[in-house]
Amino acid sequence: MTPRFTLRRFLRCERGAQNIEAVVMFPALILFFLITFTFYDAYRTQTVVTKSGYVMGDLLSRETGTLDTTDLDGMRDVFSYLTFTQGDGTQIRVSEVTRRVDVVNGIDEYMICWSHGTGTLVDLLDTDLPQIIGRIPVLTPNERITVLETFTPYRPPFKVGISPFVMESFVVTRQRYAGQLRFGGGGRTVSPGCT
Repeated sequence: MTPRFTLRRFLRCERGAQNIEAVVMFPALILFFLITFTFYDAYRTQTVVTKSGYVMGDLLSRETGTLDTTDLDGMRDVFSYLTFTQGDGTQIRVSEVTRRVDVVNGIDEYMICWSHGTGTLVDLLDTDLPQIIGRIPVLTPNERITVLETFTPYRPPFKVGISPFVMESFVVTRQRYAGQLRFGGGGRTVSPGCT
């Protein structure tokens, strides 16, 4: 047998082709499954965070008493429980926004009546209104709404294209049984027009 004949026979031989294909494709298949699982987990977690935010917003809309910091810390703990993120840095911020209209004095403005963030989350100020005004509905004169913002850290299960980030939800609700949501524990009143 000449080397030329041996080389030709080797190039035409298909024995072991399936083994070679498996060795080449198996890592790609595993990578595909890891990427799919990671993106699915991110979307699932975002959905859970959003739905839990709506649950907490509904809970706030049914409140008829006065809230304090302990109540809001407890709500953060409930939110953490609902999103399976206990002790993971989850924070919430609750604010009451109103549209103050005074025809006599020519006033028509949105303002934050009070705001409280749990943990290290800062309270919203009237200067922060331009950041959120596009996310709240148009209010009727002197109407009040409750804005609930949630911040949940997310760490992907595998490092395949998604870096850790904070998932946010923004929920706007109107009070169901009371004209306003009262806060009496450490919150700040921005303007006397909210009383």
